[in-house]
Amino acid sequence: MRTLISTKFLFKKSLKPIIIFYAILFTVLGLLFIPEVEQDSNSNIEMTASIFLFAIGLNFYKEEFKFGLVNGCSRKTIFSAGILSLLSLAGLMAVVDTLTTKVMMALFDYKPMIERIYNRNYGTITGMLEGFLWAFAIYSLVAVTGYFITILYYRMNKLMKVVVSVGIPLLFMMVLPYLDSYLDGVIYRTIWNFILRVFGLYNTVNPYIAIASFFGGVIIFSGLSFLLARRAPIKD
Repeated sequence: MRTLISTKFLFKKSLKPIIIFYAILFTVLGLLFIPEVEQDSNSNIEMTASIFLFAIGLNFYKEEFKFGLVNGCSRKTIFSAGILSLLSLAGLMAVVDTLTTKVMMALFDYKPMIERIYNRNYGTITGMLEGFLWAFAIYSLVAVTGYFITILYYRMNKLMKVVVSVGIPLLFMMVLPYLDSYLDGVIYRTIWNFILRVFGLYNTVNPYIAIASFFGGVIIFSGLSFLLARRAPIKD
C-alpha cells in the first residue's frame, strides 16, 4: 500500500516539469504554422523527450529518499516507488508523443525516429503501436539509467565522485581512441556492432529487438540500482 501511495506522490510531483516541457515543445511546434518559419522534417520529438527523462531520472532520488524515510517508508518501498513512477512517466510521455507525432505527420512532412531508422509505416495502427512501444522502451531505459547514475553518485564519497567524473571523460576522449588506433579499430567496431545489435539493426531491421533490448536494460539498471539503494545511508 505504501508503495502505491509513494508512487502516486512521486508521479504527481513530476507532472509539473512535464507540463512545462510540453508547453515549451508545443509552442515550438506551433511556430511551424507561421509561413515564414522553415519546417524541419529532421526535428526529433523522441530525442528531446529522452534527454528530458534522463534529466528527470538524474534528479529523482536524494530528496525523495530522505522524504520517504522521514515518513516511515523502507528503502525497498522508496526504490520501488521511484522505479514505478519513472516507468509511469515514460509511458505517459510515450502516449503523448505518439499522438503528437501522428498529428505532425498529418500536418507536415515529418518522420518520427522509428520510421527513419526502421523504415516502418507509422501511419498504420500497427506502426503506431510499434512507435509507442519503441518510445516507451527507450524512455524507460534513459529514465532508469539516470536513476541508477544518481544513486551511484549518492553512494560515492567525494574522492570517488571526482575520480569517476574526470576518469570517464578521459577514458572516452583519450584512452579509448589511443587503444583503438593501436588495435586497428577493433574497439570502436565492437562498440558499433553492439549498438547495431541493441537497436535491432545488425544483419536485420527489427524494432522489436530494440524494444526487448531496451526493456532488458531497464531490468539490469533497476537491479543495479536496487543493490545500491537497499543499504543507502542518510547523507546531507
